[in-house]
Amino acid sequence: MSAKSKRGGYEPSWTEVTIGALLSVIIGATLGVVFLVFKPVITVKEIPKEDELDRSSVYYIEGSRDAAKSKLATAKRKTFAGGGSVVVDENELNSFGSAPGAPIKPVAPAPGTKASPAAKTPSPAATPAAAPGAPAAAPADLFGYAPGAPNFRIHDSALQLGVPVKVTLYGLELTVVVQGRGTFVKTGEKFAYEPAALQVGSCPVDRLPMARAFVMKKIFETQPVPEDIVKVWGNLSDVAVVGTALKLTMP
Repeated sequence: MSAKSKRGGYEPSWTEVTIGALLSVIIGATLGVVFLVFKPVITVKEIPKEDELDRSSVYYIEGSRDAAKSKLATAKRKTFAGGGSVVVDENELNSFGSAPGAPIKPVAPAPGTKASPAAKTPSPAATPAAAPGAPAAAPADLFGYAPGAPNFRIHDSALQLGVPVKVTLYGLELTVVVQGRGTFVKTGEKFAYEPAALQVGSCPVDRLPMARAFVMKKIFETQPVPEDIVKVWGNLSDVAVVGTALKLTMP
């Protein structure tokens, strides 16, 4: 009788052990990312003093919206829309009001499938009544998100763009702050915002290429921009963040 038979137990191969270890690492990393994404950030007007600083938390410093310091915002916007160079601060950037967020976006159907129009918007008459004592039907949108109005902060020659995102998950609603900090780079013929640091909630996604691309495309690039600004933005010869100001230079 062999030693293996005497033990009477199954000995996994090295391949199975390796796969199991990899799965454990992937699951652990995924849970860690989810935890950090939904861990609330601390919203403040300025960083607390050293003895009051919570080093285990992530802070979100909101940009100023002082109306008294943005009296020239409308005039500067007209100058820029007319093809002139302007220098604006965070008060002026935040003075144009809050744009409404986009509707909550449902999860896309699985690859290879296509939801029918009737399934998306069923009429009350077509919806069968639930039998007495039967469990309630699951909501149509188990997951969705709606970006809110952006907030700008300019500090140390960097522009911070913060966007509160309302997330719905199985009937629960949570708000996650997405914040980027960076400057502008020229891509093709136009200047675009390029954050050097990007966080979703308390999770830094700088080193997660797929997550970073998703946030840029679905959160930042979907923010509404006034039509008069869009028309002349491509004419800019330079965009620079200097100190606490954003310089928009026309040829």
